[in-house]
Amino acid sequence: MHDTIYSRRFDGQPCRVVRSPGASLAIRRGLDLKRALFNSRDIAAMLGAPWLKLAVGVVASGWSNTIQLAHLANAFKAFKIATQQGDVDRGVLPLGQVTGLIHDTPRWPTS
Repeated sequence: MHDTIYSRRFDGQPCRVVRSPGASLAIRRGLDLKRALFNSRDIAAMLGAPWLKLAVGVVASGWSNTIQLAHLANAFKAFKIATQQGDVDRGVLPLGQVTGLIHDTPRWPTS
């Protein structure tokens, strides 16, 4: 991994990530509102908040905030897959420019 991608298409904000199959897929996919809706359920569960209350609050905050939070819901899942499971083929690994200095990326056994 010697290259990065810099884009707003991951979480709605400019973000640098490791160039990987998961990152390339996220770029091609763009914002998927249906996927964000499903991913928001995981976030609500993690927060211990009722999903409906969270969804109503997001929509009530305005269209631009709803779009931003939809990006974040999708990015949250992709970031979690890469950082917690070590799967950059499906996930997105956020990193900085230092990525070009990494020469060894060990894989942990998956269960």
